[in-house]
Amino acid sequence: MEEKWPFLSKTLMSDDVRFLWTVYFQIFAAAAPIPNAFLFLGITSAYTPQERWQIACKGMLLATGILLCAALFGASILQIIGVGMHAFRIAGGIIISWIAWSLLYADENQSEKRKTLSHHGMVVTPVAFPILAGPGAISSTIIGQSEAVTFSQKIALYVAVLGIMVTFYLSLFIVCFFSKWLKPSLVQICIKLFGVMLLALGVQFILTGIFGFSRSMA
Repeated sequence: MEEKWPFLSKTLMSDDVRFLWTVYFQIFAAAAPIPNAFLFLGITSAYTPQERWQIACKGMLLATGILLCAALFGASILQIIGVGMHAFRIAGGIIISWIAWSLLYADENQSEKRKTLSHHGMVVTPVAFPILAGPGAISSTIIGQSEAVTFSQKIALYVAVLGIMVTFYLSLFIVCFFSKWLKPSLVQICIKLFGVMLLALGVQFILTGIFGFSRSMA
């Protein structure tokens, strides 16, 4: 069976599954669904749970399109404009590190300033971009596309993107309808924890880009 259908071999399947989880957790750390769900809760606190959920659903639909476009055409766009993947890794790592820093030292008054945004205006920004599909998530998706060698790995990348949106769906559903049971201390712990994870991922992207660029120049 393995000789006739090599793509069904256990080794290849395990590699594809490993690639799927690797890309998923890279995008997960960059997109930060849980702390960003709490951020979404903060900027939509003036709305009812039903209105908040409508905004979330529209934002998730738009964010899914953004990340799928990044998975399909991100690397090609970089080639057209002449930006190397190593340079993009460094830039993505800087952006991810900046987002992580903002999570670790968030401005508590920022949510109060965003309450004045209109219902429809906030669907595109800041909900779809940069909360759901921010620079970090887009950068991680494009990097994942560059690392997808086989067709099955490309499919795994799209599955990972959809998996991130499912994660956002669950986390946003919880904060929209069950926020009264979430303790403020739990919110802060989650935000700080994912801030540290995100900062580590950003540093890893920067170092990988620097080492890769150094090897290409040698």
